[in-house]
Amino acid sequence: NIIGSGIFVSPKGVLENAGSVGLALIVWILTGLITAVGALCYAELGVTIPKSGGDYSYVKDIFGGLAGFLRLWIAVLVIYPTNQAVIALTFSNYVLQPLFPTCFAPESGLRLLAAICL
Repeated sequence: NIIGSGIFVSPKGVLENAGSVGLALIVWILTGLITAVGALCYAELGVTIPKSGGDYSYVKDIFGGLAGFLRLWIAVLVIYPTNQAVIALTFSNYVLQPLFPTCFAPESGLRLLAAICL
């Protein structure tokens, strides 16, 4: 769920650990290809099981009703809220960073702006 916006969360870490811009670009290209393969598999799944409901319908049809029910509630209670929280915190970090050029933005400010975004 976070892989699409992950490029905004981790570019500094990738550049620092890769050691060079060229290697970082290769890492991003390879992970982009892996992501594209995952998206194509998901598209194929959507064509194979043409029902509305996305993940819930796919898991229900493949693994049964209980697994589909658990997948739905785990997504609603855990996966989607944490995904949105990470995106909001990343956004607030990028918005507040120019206001604090010599130090880190205060945690309370980051959290407050992220909560407002949510």
